[in-house]
Amino acid sequence: MAESFSVKAVLSAQDKNMSSTFKKVLGTTDSLGSRLKSGIGFGALMSIGGGAVRFLGNEMRNLMSEVNETNSAWKSFSNNMAMSGMSQKQIRATKKDLQAFAVKTVYSSKDMASTFAQLYAVNKKTTTSLVKGFGAVAAASENPKQAMKTISTQATQMAAKPTVAWQDFKLMLEQSPAGLAQVAKAMGMTTAELVKNVQDGKVKTEDFFKAMEKMADNKALMKQAQQYKTLGQAAEGLRAVIASGLAPAFDALTRGGVSILSSMMEGISKRFAILSNAFKGVGKAWGSAFSAIGKELDKLKAKD
Repeated sequence: MAESFSVKAVLSAQDKNMSSTFKKVLGTTDSLGSRLKSGIGFGALMSIGGGAVRFLGNEMRNLMSEVNETNSAWKSFSNNMAMSGMSQKQIRATKKDLQAFAVKTVYSSKDMASTFAQLYAVNKKTTTSLVKGFGAVAAASENPKQAMKTISTQATQMAAKPTVAWQDFKLMLEQSPAGLAQVAKAMGMTTAELVKNVQDGKVKTEDFFKAMEKMADNKALMKQAQQYKTLGQAAEGLRAVIASGLAPAFDALTRGGVSILSSMMEGISKRFAILSNAFKGVGKAWGSAFSAIGKELDKLKAKD
């Protein structure tokens, strides 16, 4: 199994680790200096520097894209929840709870926002514990984020039906069999028994969701939800956490920018209206002038 990367380890730097890291950096710098003295060409150094600049540029673009998407997701969440009848106090509490869960796990806060909003639109009984339960179940898969998307999509379809449909359950089972085994256990069944009961149409959606909610307190699954399984996932998770933290400031900046652009567009529109009216007058004058010239030309032709 691939090495796991703890969310806590990725997001927090202990003093001793920082000290050791700086020592390594200084050692690398000294080594680089000695190699330069011994003959590494300036062109090679410039090539390394150029690659680093390109890498940082790409990461900044990725970060800004992540911030923008996160900000947009929570804006949509707040608007959709308000339209669904949720109070502003409830919206803030729900948002805070889901964002806190995202920071502690491999999932991004925008994933939490979209998952909860979709479910709530279909079933007003949706709780943050249910969404956390999905995250816990998905964490037992090889690719938790992909599993989370599948599970939340199928769960949204389930929420509109009184009993769990085999087609929806089957896709969940394919994504995280180990996670669903824990759900079955919470329902007092084996995985095989749960599968049989779902196929026979005997499992109520409400009961299935209650068992899913319990997964938010399943220590074994939640431990997996707090571990990245690849370095790529860890880097992506770090970017998502930074984006979530920057989202409020970016939102304020966006609102200010939109306001400024709106004012500019309004001002430009007014000026175009003024110009349009002015040109209307010029157009009429030109029309009269050309009409008069045309009449004079017609008279000359008649005389010929």
